[in-house]
Amino acid sequence: MRAVSSRGGRVPLFYHSALIRILPGACTDSGRLRLSREVSRERGHTGGDTDCVQRCLPVIVGRVPMLYSLVRPVLGPLFTTYWRPRVTGLENIPTTGSFLLASNHLANVDSFLIPVVSPRMVRFISKDVYWKNGGVIGRLQKWFMSSVGTVPLDREALSSGRGALEAALQVLQEGNGFGIYPEGSRSKDGLLHKGQSGAAWLALQSGCPVIPLGLVGTQNLFRAGRLLPTRYRVDMRFGEPIDFSDLPTDLSTGARRRLITDRIMTEIQALSGQEWAPGAAPRSGGTPANGDGALA
Repeated sequence: MRAVSSRGGRVPLFYHSALIRILPGACTDSGRLRLSREVSRERGHTGGDTDCVQRCLPVIVGRVPMLYSLVRPVLGPLFTTYWRPRVTGLENIPTTGSFLLASNHLANVDSFLIPVVSPRMVRFISKDVYWKNGGVIGRLQKWFMSSVGTVPLDREALSSGRGALEAALQVLQEGNGFGIYPEGSRSKDGLLHKGQSGAAWLALQSGCPVIPLGLVGTQNLFRAGRLLPTRYRVDMRFGEPIDFSDLPTDLSTGARRRLITDRIMTEIQALSGQEWAPGAAPRSGGTPANGDGALA
C-alpha cells in the first residue's frame, strides 16, 4: 500500500479516510438557546425561545452529519488515488478538543480537500442557499455541502463578520475543528495577502490551539475548459500549533489581535512558500519589538 508522507513517519494511504477515528461533538439545546437569546437581545427581538432560534441564531451546528461519516471513507481514497497529495504534519491536529485550522486559500476546492484529508472533522461556513436550491443540481449541492460538514449560514449573518464569527465560535465551543482563511477570500493572483483579524478573535475567545496550514498547487486542480479535474500533485502542509504565550498581556485587545494575526500569517507563509502581496508581509512576524508592544 502506498503512503502519504507525514512528519515523523509514513501515513498509510487510507489513514485519513476509512481507518480514522471520527470524534464528533454534539451541541446542546441549552447552548443553542443561550446564544440565540444573546443574539436576540442584540438585534432587539423579544419573541420566545423558539422564535429566537429560528430568527436570530444563524446556525444550528448539531452532531456530525451521518452523510459525512458515510461519504468520507469513499471520497478520501478517491482523492488520494487520483491526486496523490503530499500531506505532512497530520500529527499536529489534536486528537480531542477544539482546534482552529488557519489556511491560505488558493481555490474553491480547498474547503473540500481539507476535510477529506484531516484526521478529524473540520467544518467551514457557507451560505445556506446551497441547502435550499431545487432540482438535480440543488440536491447535489446539498449532498456535497452536508458530506463535508459545512455549516449553513444565512446571507445576512454571512455578510456580517460578527455573525460568521459567532457561528464559528459555537463550533469551537462544542469541541469541534473549524477551518478559516485569514486572508478573507481566495487569492486570485497566487500571492499571500494580508490577514484579517477574525482568526485571532476566535483564538482569543475560544482559547483553542491554532494549527497553520499551507496549501500548494490547489489552484491547478480545476482549469477552465476542462470537464475533469487535472491530475496535479498538490502539497498540504499542516504546521505545529502556534505559540502565543510570549505575547505581552498588557496590550490593548486590538494590538494583541494584530500580533496574533501577523504570527498566523507568518506561519502560513513559511508552510506554503508563497510570495507576499505588496504591503502584506508582517513587519515583525507577530513579535513585539519593544516593551509597549509596538511593531518594528
